[in-house]
Amino acid sequence: MTVHINLSDCKPYLLSVADAIATLSDEAGFQSGDQARITCGDLTLPSGETVTLTGLFFERGNRHVYTVWLRSSKTCHARYRSELIDFDTTELADAIVDSDVNATLIDGRVIRAVQIAPAKLPYETTDLDWRIVHQTISSAKAEDRCYALPAGFDVPDLVATARELNLLNYSALRDLDNVPFLKVIQGDLLKHNPNSKVVSEQKISDTLSKFGIRHKRARPRRTTI
Repeated sequence: MTVHINLSDCKPYLLSVADAIATLSDEAGFQSGDQARITCGDLTLPSGETVTLTGLFFERGNRHVYTVWLRSSKTCHARYRSELIDFDTTELADAIVDSDVNATLIDGRVIRAVQIAPAKLPYETTDLDWRIVHQTISSAKAEDRCYALPAGFDVPDLVATARELNLLNYSALRDLDNVPFLKVIQGDLLKHNPNSKVVSEQKISDTLSKFGIRHKRARPRRTTI
């Protein structure tokens, strides 16, 4: 059985292939003679814009696969021979990176000093925002619809990995028709995070709106005289 280990868990995604190789060296024993493979996949943002998610995969002989993720992007720059070149991030797909941080592209070119140009996302998403969205998906029992890995990503537990990496199917989020009342989501958040502060219904509403998730408040009870 192959064990998949995400070295980017709870850490900022990186900006360069050199940083990714350094992480693999420090935490996965990547050394001289080893190779990592770059994988790329398209992700569609709520705006409809498509960006590329890039990761480096390194498999050790003990059937452990380590992954390091770079920031989502559209373009990169690198050194090819003596020139600085710009290119689409998708051209990194299936490139092989050695311990000297040389990346061999599938067309045979060998490039160095690869850095991605981070995509400008339409808004800043906080850890609390992600908690709210993940809890909403769970409360709606919609995990099979609302998480998605880009084509080419082969992992054993799709939902767990997609949740860990915040990979959402935004079109499915917009089409959710069974979102629980805000008070239910609020209670589920507290149930799964008992040591956290109570999240207000207004904050939950604001976050769901940010992600294009339609939602509803419970109607206030009528008082009788």
